[in-house]
Formats: sequence, structure tokens, C-alpha cells
Amino acid sequence: MNLGEVAAKYAVVKFVIDNLYSEVPTSWLIQEENKQLCLWPPRTANTKILIANDASPSLETWSEYVVEVIKYCKSLESARKSAADSNYETTDDGIVILGRGRRQHIVYNKFSSEEEE
Repeated sequence: MNLGEVAAKYAVVKFVIDNLYSEVPTSWLIQEENKQLCLWPPRTANTKILIANDASPSLETWSEYVVEVIKYCKSLESARKSAADSNYETTDDGIVILGRGRRQHIVYNKFSSEEEE
């Protein structure tokens, strides 16, 4: 770890298993042998609030995921922006252009089928 990494409070990580990016507090990162792991809260937790509050991870209830650290950031805003940019850049190949969404027009019939008979 260099001096910039020590001063950083947040990191942008790429989850290796599904190629998704997220910003996480550096306190959620652990080094195990030759791989970097990220502790992640259970589904019932509000993850965004936990990230913003730099919540302490629980080794008993949180899951471990292999990650690749992309960047260290000093602020949450900077980390969120970098995570969003990383996600956009890596999904360029998979972008599907759908065009403008338009409301479907419903034709109103003044006469019901009962009156026509």
C-alpha cells in the first residue's frame, strides 16, 4: 500500500464473479494470501447507508467476495463517480440502443359494440 492508499477512505472495486463495480469503504477490504476480498452486507441491509456511514463489517454475517481494486478515493462522491464511470466504460459492448420511448395511443371508440347492434 502506498501513501495515497492509506489516506483514502473509499475504494472502487470490481467484483470478479460478476464484473460489477461498486464503491466501498476501505475498511471492508481484506487481503488474504494473494487475493483481495471485500466484505459485503447481507441482502436485508441497506447497503448505500452502510457505505455512506462507513459501517464496520461483521465477519459472522457478511459475505466475502473476490474483488479487484480499481481506484482509491478520498471521498464517497469521488468513489461513486468513478464506480459509475467504470461501469459505463465496461458495458459499452453490451449497450442496446432502444430509441425514444413513446406512449402507445389508444383509439377511443365513441360507439360501443352494444349501440351498433
